[in-house]
Amino acid sequence: MSKKNTKELDMLNGKTAGKLIMFAIPLALSSILQQLFNSADVAVVGRFAKGNAMAAVGSCVALVGIFVNLIVGLSVGPNASLATIIGQKRRDDINGMLHTIMTFGAILGIVLMGIGIGTAKVILEISGTPEGVLPEALLYIRIYFISIPFMVIYNFGAAILRSFGDSMLDEFMKGKFYVNGEFVVPQPKEPTKAEQIAEIKNYYDKRFETLEQMVLRRRLINGDIADLQEQFKKLNQEMLLKIKAVK
Repeated sequence: MSKKNTKELDMLNGKTAGKLIMFAIPLALSSILQQLFNSADVAVVGRFAKGNAMAAVGSCVALVGIFVNLIVGLSVGPNASLATIIGQKRRDDINGMLHTIMTFGAILGIVLMGIGIGTAKVILEISGTPEGVLPEALLYIRIYFISIPFMVIYNFGAAILRSFGDSMLDEFMKGKFYVNGEFVVPQPKEPTKAEQIAEIKNYYDKRFETLEQMVLRRRLINGDIADLQEQFKKLNQEMLLKIKAVK
């Protein structure tokens, strides 16, 4: 019996507080990394741009954080729905749910992009962005909002992978293939009659070659080769019998 992976989190037994924290850490790190996009922009602008550019990008940090956390939070819903279906082993519904999640993600991304671009000026004004940097901040955040659909699709895709957990890996490790929404055991390919005969001939060709080498050595010393000739006949008969037995 194979040993269970000790690194796998058992969320169904024992205390769950520590396990929930361990499970949430990758999700939190993903959110932090996505917010670092804006921090990277601030660093680049501060290095190469002049004037109010750095202040304009920096004033959008809070707005970027709001949308990133909103997208990450919305991705939890599809994660839970798909994980429930997988846990119930409703294989017929998995493909439908996958298409629904990705379609919903694409539509949601476009809607959030439109809302963000349309309300960016109002939100920046409410957040206290200075008048002097407002035009540049508005230009930056509207360009940023164009990437929202891609961020939504990424987070929804990551949610799908989290829903499957290690179950797909376990099935692959068992040698199964994923076909039409379910894992199937590959059927071994039966060799054709021609392939079986070719394999038999290949095996006996090597044995015949060995006998021929022995015959040559006997002749060099003027030795008797009668026993080798008899062995050759036996091998030939054995090969023919095996070929005839092939169906």
